[in-house]
Amino acid sequence: MESIEMPHCGNLNSDVQKTYLAKKQLGTIWLYDVCAKAEETTSIIDPFRKVFCEKIEVCHMKFRNFMMKSMSLTFSRFEEIMMINAGTVFFASPAKLWETKKYNKTGNFFMHDRIIEEASYMVQRVAGKPEVSIEQEYLSNFDVKPFRSLATLERPKATLKNPTSVTLNFEPSDFLMTSHSFNTRASRHVDPSLVLWNKKRQPRATAILASFIALNNILAPPSYGDNEYFFYASELAETLYTFSDHAMGAIGTNFIDGSPKNSTLCGDMAQVLPIHQDGVPDNDVPLFYLNSNRILDFKPNVDPIYYMKARPWAYYPGPFDERTQNCSFGITVGMLSE
Repeated sequence: MESIEMPHCGNLNSDVQKTYLAKKQLGTIWLYDVCAKAEETTSIIDPFRKVFCEKIEVCHMKFRNFMMKSMSLTFSRFEEIMMINAGTVFFASPAKLWETKKYNKTGNFFMHDRIIEEASYMVQRVAGKPEVSIEQEYLSNFDVKPFRSLATLERPKATLKNPTSVTLNFEPSDFLMTSHSFNTRASRHVDPSLVLWNKKRQPRATAILASFIALNNILAPPSYGDNEYFFYASELAETLYTFSDHAMGAIGTNFIDGSPKNSTLCGDMAQVLPIHQDGVPDNDVPLFYLNSNRILDFKPNVDPIYYMKARPWAYYPGPFDERTQNCSFGITVGMLSE
């Protein structure tokens, strides 16, 4: 059984902690105050200089939210980390991912977020430069030189042309060149419900990740919370990393049947198994997880529950137009009971 860490920011009730520790079926659980660790951390060069926050109250303000993920990964006692949001509901064991080629080749594995078109976060335009997004500008301005002394899993140079007007001061990946966010098609990139990260194999990416939340002159990247930090750190580390083969899906009751590959489903986010298998059609890829507890509210005997069948992550269905952002369209839909 895998060991479990449960970091908190000094706000996890002691009775709740005792309840978790009493659940022997969960195996070994370490509960720890990551904000206290952050407040205690000082520079190895100057022991009077705090690295993450000057006072515990400041730590609480900074990290008592979903900005805590990067800090938790930084202070984790584990070298190989599978970080799971507490509200994630799995239909299949995520432990299968430890054995995949994607993880074992790179050490860093992520799931895609849904395509959101709102002009914010990663695709917000730079003032006075309507053709440049803040993601593009951030990547073009980031100085990778101080981190190049740290080891990384060297990736091949990009074979695709930079589709933007910015000049990058690092060796980008082909994935970046084709990503929806870099091409200003989506304002979010990473679903933080499930992240795999290998600190031993990815020391440069880990250092860059920590730098985003440290007290220094490095600006934090444009992101929805710290969800995108894992992607930015991996890309800027000039290292190998991987994403799911499949796009973020959807689950819900609001289904408009427009025939296969032409239907619309509005609802909560859902993921299918992330690894494409030769010979397995997209229609046969099973659900992997939901990143909400809405399943508790579903009443399939009253309203049938539908989910989006798998489709390749790189596919772009087009603009939302009059549709709301929680609607997946141009899709094939199945029933949850299937």
